[in-house]
Order: sequence, then C-alpha cells, then structure tokens
Amino acid sequence: MASTPPPPPAPRGGTPHPVAAHPHTLKNLFYILGVLEILLVPILLLGSAGR
Repeated sequence: MASTPPPPPAPRGGTPHPVAAHPHTLKNLFYILGVLEILLVPILLLGSAGR
C-alpha cells in the first residue's frame, strides 16, 4: 500500500497572516481615527473662535 504524499510547499512571497484579519485591523484604525477627530475638533473650534 502506498503512503500519502507530503503536503505541498507554502507559496513564496505570501503573508503568514490570514486575509480575514485585515478587515478587523481596518475597523480598529477607523475607531482610532474617530477618537482623534472627537478630541481634535473642539480644540480647532476654540482656536478658530479666537479664544
């Protein structure tokens, strides 16, 4: 009886991270952007009002 063949080698130049993790990273970056805008807008509004 023949043994099973070895698994194929991993493709070169590929990323070890699964592609499904990228939308999660993008979501986190949008949350960070939202927090920065919430913190920055009042400062810019006060600065434009001349206070």
